[in-house]
Amino acid sequence: MPNDNVPNSNDKSTIVKSKADLVTSVIRHHRLSVPFTHVPPEDDDKKIKKGKYGKLPISGSKYVLNVKGDGNVPLSLPRAAGAKRKRVLTETSDRKLKKEKYEKLSNVGSTNQRDVAEDVLENMIRPEASDLPYGVVNDDIKICKRSRTLEKNSTIQTPVVCPSVIKCGKYEMETCYLCPFQQEENAERLIFCEFCLKYTKCQSILKRHKRHCNWKTTPGTEIYQSGDLSVFEVDETVDKTYCQTLCRLGKLFLDLKTLDYGVEPFLFYIVTKNDGFGCHLVGYFSKLKQNEENFNVACIVIMPQYRRQGYGRILIEFSYLLSRIERQPGTPETPLSGLGKITYDAYWKGVILEYLDKHRGIENICINDVSSETGLMRQDIIDTFKSLHMVVEIFKEMTICIDWNVVDSHIKKKIELKQIHIDPDRLRWTPSNLPDGQDNQHLEESVFIKCIPGG
Repeated sequence: MPNDNVPNSNDKSTIVKSKADLVTSVIRHHRLSVPFTHVPPEDDDKKIKKGKYGKLPISGSKYVLNVKGDGNVPLSLPRAAGAKRKRVLTETSDRKLKKEKYEKLSNVGSTNQRDVAEDVLENMIRPEASDLPYGVVNDDIKICKRSRTLEKNSTIQTPVVCPSVIKCGKYEMETCYLCPFQQEENAERLIFCEFCLKYTKCQSILKRHKRHCNWKTTPGTEIYQSGDLSVFEVDETVDKTYCQTLCRLGKLFLDLKTLDYGVEPFLFYIVTKNDGFGCHLVGYFSKLKQNEENFNVACIVIMPQYRRQGYGRILIEFSYLLSRIERQPGTPETPLSGLGKITYDAYWKGVILEYLDKHRGIENICINDVSSETGLMRQDIIDTFKSLHMVVEIFKEMTICIDWNVVDSHIKKKIELKQIHIDPDRLRWTPSNLPDGQDNQHLEESVFIKCIPGG
C-alpha cells in the first residue's frame, strides 16, 4: 500500500518549478522599482541628449543605477556634465547681471547708448587695490599715489617733536615745540614729578620716586602768599637742576624761547596753587639779576592746564609790583609771543584806564607820575594811549582826548569779573640790587600832556 505522505518525483519537480517562478517574479518586481540613469553609448559621448535623466529605458542605450544618498557611489557621466554646465551658466549669468547693472540701455533713438561714462564705470567695476577708504575711484588713487611719491622724494622733513606728550600730576598735555631732555632725548612721552620736576618715561619708576620724594613745595623762598596762591623766588644757587628743567618745560610751549644761556644770570619767580597735597606749579617768569635795559621779565610761561584763568595777568602784575618797589620802571623783553603780546596789551590798557578813573578831573597828565605809580615804561604808556585812540594832535602838540565812556565801561567790567589781584601788603621781599636810601629811577625830563574831555 503506497504511503501518501511521501512525495514522488513528479511532485518534487513541481515544487522546484513553483519556487523558480516565485524568484523570477520577485526579481522582475525589484527591477521595476529601482530607478535607472541613462548612459549614452561610447561612440556618442559628445552628443548628449537633452531632457531629464532617469527616464524609462530606450532601446540601444546603456543605463546604470542612480543610487541617491550613497556618498560612496560616484556620479554618472551625464550628471557630472550637467553640474559642469550649471557652473558655466552661473558665471555667464553673473557677467550678464553686472552688465545690466552698470550699463543702462537707452530707448531714445534707433541705437542703444550708455547713460554712464565708460571711464567711470571702469573705475567702479575694476577698482585698484589700495589702502584708501572703500568707494575711492582710480583717479583719486592715482592722485594720492603721486602725492605720496612727491612727499617721499621731498627733501623737506617735518621736525619730530620729542617729547610730544608730557604728564605733570594729574594733567597730560601735548607739547608744541622740540626740546631735548638729558638721558631721554628720544622719548615721546615724559612723566614729571610736579614738585621736584624729576622726569622719566616709565610710570613704575615715577611711582617708586614718589614714595621717597619729600618735596611738597618748590625750592626757594616764599615771598608772597594770599589765599591759595603763593610766589617763590628761586635762584640757581638753590637748585640748579630744578631751574634747568623749568626752562626746558617752558621751551616746550614757547617758540621764541632759547636755551643758549645758562640759568646763572636769572632769578625765577614761580606761582603755585596750594591745596592739602602741596603747591602745584601754575607758571613762572624769569628776569635778569643785572640788566641795563630795564627788562623786568625775560620769559613768562603759564602751564597749559591753567591758561585763560587770569594767571598770566597775575604774573605780569607781580612783575610790575617788583619794579615799583625797585623804583625802576620795567618792560618785558622783546619779541613777545602772540599770546604774550595780547596779554600785555590787555594789562596795559587796564592799568591806564584805572589810572584815569582814579584821577578824574585832572587837566594835565605827567608821564613820569604815571610811570612811577604803575611801573610802566614811558613808551609803553604813550603806545597804550594811542591804541585806545585817545591821542590827538592840536597845533602840533600831542593832546589826550579822554573817552570817559571807555573808562566807565572798563571799571564796570572789572567789578563784574571779580578778578584776583596782587595785594602789595602780602609781599615780603627786598630787592638785592638797590642800596638803602638810593633812588634807582633815571632822571628824565617830565612830560606833561594836556587832557580834554572826549565823547
